[in-house]
Amino acid sequence: MKHKLISNTGLLGSALILSLIAAPLMAEEADDKMSFRDRVQQYDADGDGQLNEEERTALREARRAYLLDKYDADGDGELNEDERQAKRDAKRDAKRARVVEKFDADGDGELNEEEKQAAREAWSKLKEKRQQFREGSEDV
Repeated sequence: MKHKLISNTGLLGSALILSLIAAPLMAEEADDKMSFRDRVQQYDADGDGQLNEEERTALREARRAYLLDKYDADGDGELNEDERQAKRDAKRDAKRARVVEKFDADGDGELNEEEKQAAREAWSKLKEKRQQFREGSEDV
């Protein structure tokens, strides 16, 4: 039951829970391009550098609430196929815009082959760093 948490914790507990969820959501809305490391730090309540099950649950719940608020056009509490497609389209368009903004050295609004290669190399390095971070490497 979705609403059992609110009835069992009382009004004060509910307010605390909502404030803990709302603050990260507002930060996330302000910066959709938050890095993986920043997300971990944001939800790492015990400060150990990793997300335990409770922290992962909080992140998932906040992310789900954010996505529903942003893309649930019919307000039914679920994303249907059209809403999921809108989410994918928005994510793709935002990513393309960030890549062009970062790697468009000649400022023409498009990536030439040299700029595309620079973007691919940067992406490869980023993927390596993410994998090292997930594996707990201290060299990240």
